[in-house]
Amino acid sequence: MIIQEAIVHRFDKDRHKPSVAKMRDEVLPNEDNLQNLVGGIRDVFNRTMTRGYGAFKSEDVAYPFSDLLDKYLTDQQGLGVYTLGLKTCYQKAIDGASLATGGYLFFARYQENGQDFMFVVSLKLKAGTGIDDTTLTINKTVNFDIDHLHEAARINLTAWKAGNDRYVTFIKKRRSGEDSKSATDYFRDFLGVTVKWTPLSRQIIDIM
Repeated sequence: MIIQEAIVHRFDKDRHKPSVAKMRDEVLPNEDNLQNLVGGIRDVFNRTMTRGYGAFKSEDVAYPFSDLLDKYLTDQQGLGVYTLGLKTCYQKAIDGASLATGGYLFFARYQENGQDFMFVVSLKLKAGTGIDDTTLTINKTVNFDIDHLHEAARINLTAWKAGNDRYVTFIKKRRSGEDSKSATDYFRDFLGVTVKWTPLSRQIIDIM
């Protein structure tokens, strides 16, 4: 796996309230921590059976994500410029979902097995316990909870450009006891995809 570039933005949002964005201008350093994060997300995709697949809708005005993605790939403007252009689009989607909460919107473009991919992932934090190597005291830590991805999509850019009819793979976990559509479907609306959920066929989806 070769990571080309990655970036993360933060969106603070309480339920039933508008979101507040904190946007990063530059891509993340391509170091071990980034490699571990992207590798961990990839591993979750590969081992999760509850996945779906889909394709972008054609309405560029209503769903601008794919149009901006195409310009990013064509103009080679960089991931920072591309994702900054998605700020209004994402806030519109998340603010329209009253039960949605904030988090970190993570993008990573990488190559593997001769294919070009893009991760778009909504990350949440989880509390943990660590140790200070200098004082040997136990400390609280906060890490990305990649084992329980909130919303995540992997776009096979190579398949998309080749005209395939399935190139977006999703992980989506429903929330029990809530209006799951209001709580989670904003992510699909943000990407502007049609999705058919299938927990069955690794054979179909693993080629993506």
